[in-house]
Amino acid sequence: MTLVCEICGKTFKSKWGLKLHDKRHRGTGRFACCGKTFYTKQAFNRHRCSIHGVEKPFPCEQCGKKFSTKDDLNRHVRREVAAKQFTCSICNATLREKIDLQAHLATHTGEKNFACDMCEKRYRHRSSLSKHRSAKHRA
Repeated sequence: MTLVCEICGKTFKSKWGLKLHDKRHRGTGRFACCGKTFYTKQAFNRHRCSIHGVEKPFPCEQCGKKFSTKDDLNRHVRREVAAKQFTCSICNATLREKIDLQAHLATHTGEKNFACDMCEKRYRHRSSLSKHRSAKHRA
């Protein structure tokens, strides 16, 4: 379902998004500071932490990094902490993707698993192969 702002025509996927947007047209934000109006508590808290040095109250239990809102902490946990599920058996480094682990393992073993299909030159990392192909074969 797509919702459209009657004032400016901007579209939204949720009633909440449209309602928040409508407050901007009306100038009815709930939080004010420094002559600015904030329409959500999260935006207000981000402002207070970044501009006024208010301590970020939401620490990550895994890495200790602090966040100004619970939503920011949850996003961090989903992206950074929970996503790192592949562990190197040699040095315990954690990586997000299986292919990243395979490339990482090559740093320990010296294996060159990425071969150029045009000249058979081999590389430890996919990115090195890509650079080679761009430079040598214009691919």
